[in-house]
Amino acid sequence: MRPDDVKAFAVELGKTAELFGEPLTEARVLLYLEALGDLDLEAALAGFRRARAELKYFPKPAEVRELVEGTKDDRAECAWLRVLNAIREHGPYASLDFGDAVIHAVVADVWGDWPSACMLSEKDTPFRAREFVKLYRLRAKQPGALRAGHLVGLVEADCRRRGFLAHLPAVRQVPGAPAPRQLEAPAAPPAAEPARALPEPERPAPRRRHLRPVRRGDQLALGHPETA
Repeated sequence: MRPDDVKAFAVELGKTAELFGEPLTEARVLLYLEALGDLDLEAALAGFRRARAELKYFPKPAEVRELVEGTKDDRAECAWLRVLNAIREHGPYASLDFGDAVIHAVVADVWGDWPSACMLSEKDTPFRAREFVKLYRLRAKQPGALRAGHLVGLVEADCRRRGFLAHLPAVRQVPGAPAPRQLEAPAAPPAAEPARALPEPERPAPRRRHLRPVRRGDQLALGHPETA
């Protein structure tokens, strides 16, 4: 959280305290800020909003964090799923950065390196899942002992072994847990075409009528018409 985020953080915390009837001093605001300062502002604000909607009592900082990040069990399970997805999507050749030093440490604990993790068999998956989740929970309790870095793939390892440091591959960033799938709004039905005017029925051409000459006595006259 940045220094200019403090005001928005304090306002949202104040709303939460007001709803639960809790007194809120400046010292208490600073303590919450110290405990939650590593979160993004939007994540912290979302945590307070969820607390107002879901909790019965004013939340402790740890409860706000759980609303944002999930419980430790949730995070461990999510981390395992991220590793499984990365194995399927990237394989052993790519170097990866999960943005989570705990995942990197647990991969090293369980398999030794990333290419070995990618050799995971279907038979071993349930056992490795339990081992990974258990170790993740333990490692998460000691973040100070973790080192920043990434997981080295086969291509990078080979380049380093041969001394081709100018040709090291780019490290791929592994996205976090996928957001819940949003239901797509149903597509609007196609606009109806304007009704076309029906053509007027053709009227039959008037029949031509002819008068034929008729002799009346010594004179010719036009007699009754005859239809052509």
